[in-house]
Amino acid sequence: LWMRKRRIAAVWCIGAFLFWAFNPIVLLLNINTTKDTLFSGFFLEIYIHLIDWMEKPKQDSSGKQNWKQYIMFFLLAIGMCVFRNQGYMLLAFVGMFSVFLFWKTSRRIPAVILTSAFVGFFLMGPFVDMLGVPKGDSREMLSVPMQQLAYAWTEDSLGNIELNEEEKDKIEALIPVEFLTNYHADNADYVKSGFDTETLKSDASGYLKLYLKIGSRYPVLYLRAFTSLVSGYWDLEQYGNFRSLLCLNSMTDPYINVCNIQRNSLLPSFEMGISNFVKDLKNFPVLRIVFSHVLPVWIMVMLMIWSIYKKKKAIYGSTLLLFGQWCIMLLSPAMLVRYAYPLIVCLPVMAVLFLEE
Repeated sequence: LWMRKRRIAAVWCIGAFLFWAFNPIVLLLNINTTKDTLFSGFFLEIYIHLIDWMEKPKQDSSGKQNWKQYIMFFLLAIGMCVFRNQGYMLLAFVGMFSVFLFWKTSRRIPAVILTSAFVGFFLMGPFVDMLGVPKGDSREMLSVPMQQLAYAWTEDSLGNIELNEEEKDKIEALIPVEFLTNYHADNADYVKSGFDTETLKSDASGYLKLYLKIGSRYPVLYLRAFTSLVSGYWDLEQYGNFRSLLCLNSMTDPYINVCNIQRNSLLPSFEMGISNFVKDLKNFPVLRIVFSHVLPVWIMVMLMIWSIYKKKKAIYGSTLLLFGQWCIMLLSPAMLVRYAYPLIVCLPVMAVLFLEE
């Protein structure tokens, strides 16, 4: 509907519909009990609202201030924020850039975006605290640095680099040896499960100095640890070792599934067929690119470069939402397709934007 309103040719609208309707990743994530599905729906709505809004920052077609659009954007933004903490971070990121892009034409754009970010932060921060909901462990955002320290410790134990005793003791106090020895280059969960957040908080400045000190001596080692963990988010040749989680990530284990939600497929053979197709997708040269989680990243980069060249700041400004999401993906504990889902569902929108003059 949005594409038809923009007078995109019917063939491209049909193509977008077919992509969403028959993409096996979309089919699987729509029946998995994961917050990424609903977050991505709000994310897509926010993206197309930003495009329309930034193209006409002052007035709608009737010449009146478009308060309805502002209210709708605000409600969608709050919906996005409550499904993932990064929602308000993304809004703050786009809002700060919109100050520079649209301050002269309309101050309402940065004002509404930043207000939405603040309300999202309040709901997921102070308001959650008032309700007595326990917070998640902050180690979730530290996957990359903990992997780099664990990799440095592993390389030292193999004799490839040299850490002094104080450095090794400090690392082992933060991450016990039994977890350090279980280091996996492409998944931080093995190390993260033993990461002691309280130890970090008790000496945050000391661990920051340790991290920077080792990194300054072995920058290539840090880079290798980082790329081994998340290069699947930009390398089209990498398919992802944990893609099967798309099929298995149903969250029906009793200790997680406290509401006792059941998954009883009415079409079990269809579900199994789609699951097997996703697992074997790497064997199909063309389809593995079309349905890749990396293709939207490169389309996003090309769209931003093209919009800057064409001086389309509405497209550039709105696509910063996707760029911010990609940057957050680079802090992930592993290369999981569900983390890239917001970009996947935005792919048809990005594609048709190239068609407009």
